[in-house]
Amino acid sequence: MNKPPKANALNYQKKDLAYFPYQIEHAVNTYRPQTFEGHPVTNIVIAGLGGSGIAGQLVKKFFYEVAPMPLEVIGNYQMPAYAGSTTLLVLSSYSGNTEETITLAEEAKQRGCQTYV
Repeated sequence: MNKPPKANALNYQKKDLAYFPYQIEHAVNTYRPQTFEGHPVTNIVIAGLGGSGIAGQLVKKFFYEVAPMPLEVIGNYQMPAYAGSTTLLVLSSYSGNTEETITLAEEAKQRGCQTYV
């Protein structure tokens, strides 16, 4: 993997953005299919607020024409009405304590969603 360009150490956001293409390259080069046990999945919801939601937007755009089921990206406190035991919910939070994400995790548990963080 190539080395990222040097970034201003005083601005961590610029540094993180400078590393982003290398993170994508690493993910593509090291990806291995994952399996999970649970109920059948009929739809996917990816939840993340602000920067934590960017990955969900990228996934949706990348898989838009080939996804075999509905895929929705949300960035708020509300789960879609249809979300339930056949929903695969992926929660994304850089800090791990985003209020919206925690609220969605609690609601997902009540609805029986298959949840990954």
